[in-house]
Amino acid sequence: MSYKPTFIVGARAKIKVDGQTVAFATAVQYNVDVTHVPVECLGAYEVIAYEPVGYRVSGTMTVVRYTANGNTAAGPSGGAAAAGGNSPFNGFGAGSAGATVGAAATPAAFNPGNLLLSATFNIEVYDRRDGQANQSGQRFILIENARFEKRSGGINAKGLMEEQYSFNGILFSDDAATVVNSGPNA
Repeated sequence: MSYKPTFIVGARAKIKVDGQTVAFATAVQYNVDVTHVPVECLGAYEVIAYEPVGYRVSGTMTVVRYTANGNTAAGPSGGAAAAGGNSPFNGFGAGSAGATVGAAATPAAFNPGNLLLSATFNIEVYDRRDGQANQSGQRFILIENARFEKRSGGINAKGLMEEQYSFNGILFSDDAATVVNSGPNA
């Protein structure tokens, strides 16, 4: 039996933070780094082996920013714009009016007075078209226990304001495999 491939296309991607669709998300990038150290042996000039000593997940996501003065017309995520805009202090807005994204994690992550109250969250990226049996789509990326570490943004005369959020995570899984913790937390 042969299968026809379904290619992942950014125009169909849906980004969720803690199970809520991020309104007007335009991009997500990720890195999975496995750090290795050389093992050297006395009397040999060459390295004997490279052994893994660390696993790190990081990345960025880009969101089109809108203000609290917006209308409630349906957006690309299928719902209305959030009444208070989509500042991270308003939980990014969401796919439906009044919902919040990462409500506990987002405001605390960028408020020095509440940094210790920030919580971890999961980032999921879905392909909207693959969910033919149910319209929820197929998840192809899962970043577990993420925390925000940086926020930046920009606007120009001919474009929309976009903000970029950098994050670190604990584990990265894709649609082919689910990764698991190692060591004492396993």
